[in-house]
Amino acid sequence: MSQKVLYTYESLNITKREIINALREVGLKKGDTVLIHSDVSTFGKIGLINDRDAFLGELFDAFMDVIGKEGTVVVPTFTYSFCKNESFDVRKTKSTVGAFTEFVRKQKDAVRSEDPIFSHAGVGKKAEELLKKTGGVCFGANSFFDRFYKNGGKIINFGKFFDITFIHYIERKFGVDYRFDKFFPGKIILEEGIESSKEVTFYVRSLPEQGFNVIYDMTKLGNELERKNLLKRVNLGGSFILCSDIKDCYEVGLEMLGRDEYAFLEKNPHELIKTQSQNKIKEGVGHEMMEMIVKLFPICRSITGNGVRETLNILQKEIPIKIHEVPSGTQVFDWTVPKEWNIYDAYVIGPDGNKIIDFKENNLHVVGYSTPVNKTLSLKELQEHLHSLPGQPDAIPYITSYYKERWGFCIKHNYREKLKEGSYKVFIGSELKNGSLTYGELIIPGESKEEVFLSTYVCHPSMANDELSGPVVTTSLVKWILQKSRKYTYRIIFIPETIGSITYLNKNIEVMKKNIIAGFNISCVGDSGSFSYIPSRNGHTYADRIALNILSFKQRDFIRYSFLDKGSDERQYNAPGIDLPLCCILKSKYGTYPEYHTSLDNLDFVSSQGLSDSYEAFKECLKLIEKNKKYKIKCLGEPQLGKRGLYPTISTKSSTNEVKSMMNFISYADGTKDLIEISEIIKVPVWELYSIIKKLLKADLLSIE
Repeated sequence: MSQKVLYTYESLNITKREIINALREVGLKKGDTVLIHSDVSTFGKIGLINDRDAFLGELFDAFMDVIGKEGTVVVPTFTYSFCKNESFDVRKTKSTVGAFTEFVRKQKDAVRSEDPIFSHAGVGKKAEELLKKTGGVCFGANSFFDRFYKNGGKIINFGKFFDITFIHYIERKFGVDYRFDKFFPGKIILEEGIESSKEVTFYVRSLPEQGFNVIYDMTKLGNELERKNLLKRVNLGGSFILCSDIKDCYEVGLEMLGRDEYAFLEKNPHELIKTQSQNKIKEGVGHEMMEMIVKLFPICRSITGNGVRETLNILQKEIPIKIHEVPSGTQVFDWTVPKEWNIYDAYVIGPDGNKIIDFKENNLHVVGYSTPVNKTLSLKELQEHLHSLPGQPDAIPYITSYYKERWGFCIKHNYREKLKEGSYKVFIGSELKNGSLTYGELIIPGESKEEVFLSTYVCHPSMANDELSGPVVTTSLVKWILQKSRKYTYRIIFIPETIGSITYLNKNIEVMKKNIIAGFNISCVGDSGSFSYIPSRNGHTYADRIALNILSFKQRDFIRYSFLDKGSDERQYNAPGIDLPLCCILKSKYGTYPEYHTSLDNLDFVSSQGLSDSYEAFKECLKLIEKNKKYKIKCLGEPQLGKRGLYPTISTKSSTNEVKSMMNFISYADGTKDLIEISEIIKVPVWELYSIIKKLLKADLLSIE
């Protein structure tokens, strides 16, 4: 056999004989079926371009010499272009996972599987048996990985320590919570040159917006196999070869997952959430709010139940809210507190045995307050319980049925259209019981019993803007309020929408009507859209005046809506007989943006900047409430500012503007107009007048009426 030097680097030569000896020493023998994961670059850099195919050919021949005619060599020839709407050509689409895999694919007698994402190419006795007409689920029954496991093959690793795709087959068999099946439709071109439509189920990794940051440490399985003497290692040149039995990998892998579901990962994926949205986070309050949204996003909330409690418990670690429970069946005005709802799992399994809908993938998949179900249905029967959006085929809708018992699932419309006839196993592990409605409350005392009221809701599942922007902005406002001296008392509540506000009003209406001077319902305040405003039913309350003044200077083209465009808890606070002085400041108003009440209202839809802008707007509103007074100039006629050091001796553009604003303020400080009215008359933001007022008070030119 040839002893020709195959591979040359600075100080090392490898011969074909050395490779053959290493393969035999590592445990490869005649008749073996072997899956090769290779990184030939670990042996060094190929010297001459003309040597490349010769080296790869000798490497391939070394394997075939060891396993013989009864053996089979298989390599991955993966390509992910199919997931990007590109056709997969079994004959021509190149492997993207290394030079050796592409070399094997191009062999005259090679067989390639039709899996357009995780294709493999093989040469040898069992190549057709392993690779022809594999199933449409990448790591499912009848996939290459399933056939390879059942045939009892071996895995060879070159260079890279135990980086094997088979690990996902083990994960799917176990049912880890950080991966799920996802459909990818597209076109493939068969060996005969015929184009065909194909739908592939890819067992994908959960994304950060679903509450996971999945970072693998493949070495853990390899280390455990090596510890059990089930992984053999032989050094070759400056690198190494590893060999393990596929059934040992499977059994040890399942054992590891049984002890710890995240055994193949660096850490628990829930503790490592890092999203694309976080890359946009700026330091400061926007950063803190975005971090809080990321933390709260995975929780499945509803108008009652453990999701609300978990959310409030997390907020309670940030601010000193008091958590209240109101029993189911309690009469609150014209309503009754409903039964408590909790859910731990839900899914639909299709005719092929694979999950087509999974609550653990996205908690919007289940209709809120769905009753328990465990049955098998035909497709026609299942369709009666499915909800999708034909106009938004890639979005999962948010659907609830709080006050009528039913069950249902929500699904992307483009998935729904691909459902095939057959039997579907449906399961919803939920519970409706006599429990309670939960809400959080914080009352921050001030010098006066008069109150400023802030309300936000904590009852929607994983939606970032419609649900979580309100609570996190409100939480940051509370932190700011607690640091300041206060004239007014602040009443802040975190409640389930509608039934929560009705319940709270039922208990506190008398003191609220007596003490509240202004209030804001805080919702949909995290996106990058323009500011929006919904007035009170009255339209001219103190809260309306405050909001309109701040918004007119923050963003002159803010969007004004009518009270008829209401849709959140402002309905309850402005109901006839309630009539609290409360309005809404939002970014994109609920119901006006396409992502609203869908899975598209995710962590990428909100931003630290959008949250920070809203926080600053509300903060200015609260500052104005605290500082708004009527002022009166003390002297008769125009005061001489120069002798009081209030008129600049050198005129600049900035000093001229401040003096002009000061003189205009003085002109209207007659004791009859408050700060809001003066600001609007002289067209200067109130925050620019605060320093002017301070100077005039210090100079004893101003009195507070």
